[in-house]
Amino acid sequence: MIYETHQISYQTFKSVTDKLASGISNLGLKAGDRVAVVLPNVPHLPISIFALLKLGITIVPVSILYKTEEVHHQLED
Repeated sequence: MIYETHQISYQTFKSVTDKLASGISNLGLKAGDRVAVVLPNVPHLPISIFALLKLGITIVPVSILYKTEEVHHQLED
């Protein structure tokens, strides 16, 4: 992955997503749970998505452009 002047190798990406998945699991989240992800288009977004997918967690993408009412509606739905 290349972002601006930074490069992330596949090995680093796997290591980081494994560590994040472990931390998320330690919080008690498990397969079938739903997690809203509100991030701009930066490396943290695919890292978060892949970590959640490794655990079987359902991702609820929320646009950073949404207004409060739109976020509330999406999360309630």
